[in-house]
Amino acid sequence: MNAVIYNILGKIGVALVGVLIVLGLISTFVSRSFIRPISVLADAMRSLTQGDNSIDIPYRERTNEIGDMADALAIFKDNAIERQRLMEESEAEQQTRADRQNKIRDMIANFRCEIQEHLTSINANADQL
Repeated sequence: MNAVIYNILGKIGVALVGVLIVLGLISTFVSRSFIRPISVLADAMRSLTQGDNSIDIPYRERTNEIGDMADALAIFKDNAIERQRLMEESEAEQQTRADRQNKIRDMIANFRCEIQEHLTSINANADQL
């Protein structure tokens, strides 16, 4: 009877080891298929939030949810690049406007000085008459 119990316990032990091995393989597969890519995409997101628009977005070729997340992240990257371009363009336009205003202000100041000189000259000539 003890031999039968030990035999059954031995088979259960072997089955448990087999189940643990299968669970380990499944865990490794899940880790490599989902957890690592999510971590890599999270790192890419952090880089984008810090203003690094030069990063490459990994996993875009995948046709699963990871690929969808990568495609969405690529849209964020493209929008960040466009936002940066628009900001630079706006700053350049503001600088151009400021330069134009300064030039107009300088021209008005020069005009006033010239008019003042002419008026002073006219007054001096009028006083001599």
